[in-house]
Amino acid sequence: MEKDKTGNKQPPGRFFHMDASEGDFSKGILKDVMVSSCRGGAVELEKQDGFYVKYGIYTSQTFDVSPFKYAVVSWNADTPTDSYIRVEAQVRSGSKWSSWFAIAEWGSGIKSSSIGKQEDDIARVMIDTIALNGSACGNGLRYRLVLSGGGNNSPLVRMVSFVCYNTTDRMPGKIHLEKDLAVPMISQMQQNPKISNVICSPTSVAMVLQYYGIDISAEKAAEAVFDNEAKIYGNWPFNTAFAATLGFTAYVDRFDDLDDIKREISEERPVIASISFKKGELENAPIEDTDGHLIVVRGFCSKNGSDFVIVNDPAAPTREQVRREYRVDQFLKAWKGIVYIIRKTF
Repeated sequence: MEKDKTGNKQPPGRFFHMDASEGDFSKGILKDVMVSSCRGGAVELEKQDGFYVKYGIYTSQTFDVSPFKYAVVSWNADTPTDSYIRVEAQVRSGSKWSSWFAIAEWGSGIKSSSIGKQEDDIARVMIDTIALNGSACGNGLRYRLVLSGGGNNSPLVRMVSFVCYNTTDRMPGKIHLEKDLAVPMISQMQQNPKISNVICSPTSVAMVLQYYGIDISAEKAAEAVFDNEAKIYGNWPFNTAFAATLGFTAYVDRFDDLDDIKREISEERPVIASISFKKGELENAPIEDTDGHLIVVRGFCSKNGSDFVIVNDPAAPTREQVRREYRVDQFLKAWKGIVYIIRKTF
């Protein structure tokens, strides 16, 4: 059982965040890697005779988790020239562990990719998500990082997080908030026509990064987050990992209700949300339906007795049409709780 910052024991949770600055990586098993005190407690390859070794493995401790059906692992890492990391995870159901599933190979030294189809009798991998099979529920998770570099270059892993969740309806929450953040607007439809229909995720990331003062285009973000195995731009942890390379803490989470988003907005932080809906289910949307779409939540407002979520929807045909207001009840039906959190560390 984990302890909170006061030392009190806490019941198993659903979200776990391992941060170098908190000394969290000191609890793992190290093989040819080190937790570098001079690099803020981050994980990097060991050195021999003044040079980094080629490979090393960091294995986390076991985390007890509230019962879950799905898990998503995120990471923040710097990968200098010719270095990369391989992210793996293992889930427990009852007392039995799954295989080690490879989630991704990611970094500047390779074409970043998810790994493809993997399954055993406990769970399977769906691009960026581990799903428990059948009626099985998970109750534990651990992860493993394989670092690859050598010579003068080593990956530097600064943060790993994972969120474990079930599919339940989102709740409207109790906090009343009327606030609209001035998030720059970008239309994915005005980008390169070869990719414009499929870059909602990096376009949303680019809008949030621009909000924080980073000069980056949607197309540049798309280039950085492309999953060369799945051939998609919407791999969730790839998008947050890219944002983290620009000096942010960024990860995938799953919120229980709108209050969680409102807390972020009240702290001047926009949130990227994943939605899906059928025709007629989301009024004022620029597209009729979608199996998966990313938007930026920038605020909330009330009009004529109804509450609205204010968003930047990248699927709008022009920049001027990106800002939208969606009814809260319809947004809650479309939103399954998944969010990207991007926070400044500077």
